[in-house]
Amino acid sequence: KQEKDLKEHKVRVKHNHHHHHHHHHRSDPAHFKLGQKHSTPPVSDPTRVFYESLLEEKPDSPIAIKYCVEHGTLAPELHKPTVKKYVNLLKKGVISTGKKMPVPKAR
Repeated sequence: KQEKDLKEHKVRVKHNHHHHHHHHHRSDPAHFKLGQKHSTPPVSDPTRVFYESLLEEKPDSPIAIKYCVEHGTLAPELHKPTVKKYVNLLKKGVISTGKKMPVPKAR
C-alpha cells in the first residue's frame, strides 16, 4: 500500500509543478497558436508591421512566414495556411527554427 501512495504523491507533485510553471510566462503558452514560439508583439510593433505587410506583398516570403508563425501575429484563418508553408520551408531547409544567424563557434 505504501508504494501506491508514493506513486500517487509523485504524480501530484509533478502536476503542481507543471501548473506552477505556467504562471511565469507573460502570455500563457496554452494560448499560443500552432508553431508559435514567442509571445505576440503589440500591433503597433514596427517589426510586426514590417513582416505583416511583407507577408501581404509576398505571401511566400520565408522570413515573413517564419516571423508571423513564430510570433502568432496572424488571424487564425490566415495562420493555418501559413503554418503549412512554414512546415514546408522547414523541411526544405529554407528556414531553421534556431536563431536567425547560425554562427559556428570558433575555438
